[in-house]
Amino acid sequence: MATACAVGLAIGAMHQLKCLHPPGGATAFTAVMGGDAIHKLGFQFVIFPVLINAVLMVLLALTIHGLIVKLSSHSNTAVAKNDLINP
Repeated sequence: MATACAVGLAIGAMHQLKCLHPPGGATAFTAVMGGDAIHKLGFQFVIFPVLINAVLMVLLALTIHGLIVKLSSHSNTAVAKNDLINP
């Protein structure tokens, strides 16, 4: 029953906040069904591994995006204002 409530509340909150993300329900499921190792962490489970992994993924995405923008040939071309008005 606790698992169903945790997943349902997580999905309900994400739906109300318009940020539905299925792994959020899986995280709630893991927090309840994870066993003694997860239960011993308590609310530290939110910080490690969940928050740490989310921060690392965002930093990796920003790094990859920065590399792609630097390597892109379109990022170095400036468009003059007159070019947009009179092609």
